[in-house]
Amino acid sequence: MGSSVVAQDLVIDLARLLSLRVDFRDEQAAAEVTVEQAVAYLAAPGWYEDRVPADSKWRVFHTGVGEVLVARHRQWVDYGRRMCEAINALAGLESRSPLAVWREMRQGDVR
Repeated sequence: MGSSVVAQDLVIDLARLLSLRVDFRDEQAAAEVTVEQAVAYLAAPGWYEDRVPADSKWRVFHTGVGEVLVARHRQWVDYGRRMCEAINALAGLESRSPLAVWREMRQGDVR
């Protein structure tokens, strides 16, 4: 098997993985997403940030179909769990794979 065939198979496998509708539960991987990366992802057209009090623990983003809460900082003990919740909510609202959402947040990809 040539290297181009192997590379093509890897691309197909990655594409398939990024289309899976799974429940994202890896809190350690989710914690790799910074608040800034999450907010940058939510700066996409269609998402709007709600005004909340400055002392709120959350930044709140919404579309016409739902909302997503993003922690204001990463110091929370359960930051990874909270980010898992945000990634899963985003994936559901956007009808996308949580793996694809996580990947794009981490890499700063534009959808």
